[in-house]
Amino acid sequence: MSNLILMRHGQSIWNLQNRFTGGIDVPLTRKGILQAKKAGQELKKIGVHIDIVYSSKLSRSIETAKAAIKKFNSSKMIVNKIIRNEALNERDYGDLSGKYKDELIKIYGEKKVLEWRRSFTTKPPGGESLKDVLTRIRPFLLKKVFPLLKDGKNVLIVAHGNALRALRIATGEYKADNISNIHIPPCVPVIYNYIEKEKKLLVKDPKTNITSKFTYQIEEFGLKPSIIHRNLSVKKLIKIALGRNEGILTKSGAFSVTTGQYTGRSPEDRFIVDDNLTHKTVDWGKINKPFPSKKFDQIFEKMKKFEKAKELFVFDGFAGAEKKSRLPIRIITDHAWQSLFVKNMFIKPTSEELEYHEPKFTVLNINDFEARPELDGTRTSTFILINFKRKVVLIGGTRYGGENKKSIFGILNYILPDKNIMPMHCSANLGLNGDTALFFGLSGTGKTTLSADPKRMLIGDDEHGWSKTGIFNFEGGCYAKTINLNKKAEPQIWNAVRSGALLENVILNPKTMNPDYDDGSLTENTRVAYPLNFIPGAVIPSVGGHPKLLYF
Repeated sequence: MSNLILMRHGQSIWNLQNRFTGGIDVPLTRKGILQAKKAGQELKKIGVHIDIVYSSKLSRSIETAKAAIKKFNSSKMIVNKIIRNEALNERDYGDLSGKYKDELIKIYGEKKVLEWRRSFTTKPPGGESLKDVLTRIRPFLLKKVFPLLKDGKNVLIVAHGNALRALRIATGEYKADNISNIHIPPCVPVIYNYIEKEKKLLVKDPKTNITSKFTYQIEEFGLKPSIIHRNLSVKKLIKIALGRNEGILTKSGAFSVTTGQYTGRSPEDRFIVDDNLTHKTVDWGKINKPFPSKKFDQIFEKMKKFEKAKELFVFDGFAGAEKKSRLPIRIITDHAWQSLFVKNMFIKPTSEELEYHEPKFTVLNINDFEARPELDGTRTSTFILINFKRKVVLIGGTRYGGENKKSIFGILNYILPDKNIMPMHCSANLGLNGDTALFFGLSGTGKTTLSADPKRMLIGDDEHGWSKTGIFNFEGGCYAKTINLNKKAEPQIWNAVRSGALLENVILNPKTMNPDYDDGSLTENTRVAYPLNFIPGAVIPSVGGHPKLLYF
């Protein structure tokens, strides 16, 4: 079986300056050269042998290919035989070439500039469309590359963002109508297996979720952990959490933790960064308190240093069951059980979605990091800081799992109304006749209990959106109160406390290891987090029609 490897060139000088480059020949930066070398090391580690190398005729593509090859193949022969093909040149941006993207956005607006950059059919003034690039790329793939793959040769193509987008349409991996959303980072190899019988290319399944693209994203975010885990299975998370003494197993197999000082949310320690995006768009007051941008950056840098060379856990997934409005999220934690919590609470990606995941909001939740109020501008050592401009949430000084989900809820509260979607703090279920019901109320008023009705199908227990097509759950799990939980009164929740579920601050009988739901000595706010499919008959994906019944 032969392989095709596609890779974008390293950072160029104009990439660094955020300028339209296109067909202009611009050299790599030092960072770009290092990116190319690292990609070569990655290919060597994977064990891929390269027979043929193609580049465009532009120096940033050629130099990237040379630097990468030298790292996984010491032979000068292949370096000197890089085939330079004009079909692989970057899209011609015409009159936009050399101009700064930020300046063009000020003149024409972000939407128009994005259309020029990514649209399949729209041509920038005097330039090419992506469709034009595909017209020259497809014959190259069919006439040059496919015969080599058929002969068992492994082919590396180092090209440019739009040339690679066109190639990935030509391979059949993407369609023209969704390629505009695909971000192609520099020097991240994408490997395809050539299937001779079917005459087609399939993306090679990675043996681990830690892909080159993911590693690049983490580095760009500024983290340098010694070990990083991504979207581990429930079984692996529990095994690691047990090994780190983060909690214990109950008799039923649920994982039980205590959260220390905070057994509930800390709303007085929640702040929103006040900047030119939020200054006039946030209702400032006791709930939405402003926070200086410089102080946010200061704390962010401290957290990065604190986590250097430590172990981190990442969950990549989605908030929102309605596909067209869902938010791709990344939640990074320093405890395995917190990663189990968010895995239970949010919507898990498919393997394909995980491979191409591009988070639109990232939560960095470092339980063991505490702020210094006199230096960092926080109220206490605990903080929840939301930065809408940078699309980052920082959480520290608290182990209460609910801060993760409420941070995402706060983000959706801000961004969804602009999409004509109403965010709601309510539970929802569906009758056998298709009738949707909503149950509104504050925390602890019975939303979860009412929605977990054996005679109806659960949509969600806490946070939903209402769009023009109906209602949808923001989450992929439930976060139910367990104080005085009774099997007869709430059988569905009772039965959900099993292997894979996460108990917070619930006292266990030391002899039987069964939960004592009547014991509120730690807190009355005892909780269990479990995935939606733990409830029999739950609606998945968790969407429903326009509600006919509203309960307050």
